[in-house]
Amino acid sequence: MNKPTLLLISDLLGNSNADYLLKYESLLESRFAVSKVDVCKLAEIHNSKEIDPNHSAFINEGGLTKSVKNLQKQYTGSIDFLIGFSIGGTVAWQACLQNLSVRRLICISSTRLRKETQKPNCIIDVYYGKKDNHRPNQNWKLLSRLETKIIAGVGHEFYKRDEYIKSFCLELKNKIYAK
Repeated sequence: MNKPTLLLISDLLGNSNADYLLKYESLLESRFAVSKVDVCKLAEIHNSKEIDPNHSAFINEGGLTKSVKNLQKQYTGSIDFLIGFSIGGTVAWQACLQNLSVRRLICISSTRLRKETQKPNCIIDVYYGKKDNHRPNQNWKLLSRLETKIIAGVGHEFYKRDEYIKSFCLELKNKIYAK
């Protein structure tokens, strides 16, 4: 039996500060065919290794649009599970709206989703830290239509912490049986 495909899309810092991606990969590769994607390469931006210039390149200089198009070009088949971290989740969401074939989309700390008004046609889980000041609020009209988990006591980058990586990977492994 083939392993389900799992695509991990990095956060705003791409692969320059992606030790967390290696941890996810090592915990999940026994059950999934894992691929990692550097969101900065998708966006064709120079990764400054700092949040503010990268953020500006994505939001103000067309990086988000480029990354969505390039993701669609790179992945033309069906993806079983796609996990996007921060801006990576927003890229994945928008690509799914434009027919990227994903069975289950998981967005972790993807705060720009608060600007989205349409929901992709797939199973969607979203995770946010309760202390993340930019997460969508209760008025976000799509919130009630998503499986949303708010993690108490943590901020935006909780997904990089070992205890959450381990917990999340265990939860994801259990989801492969809930096809």
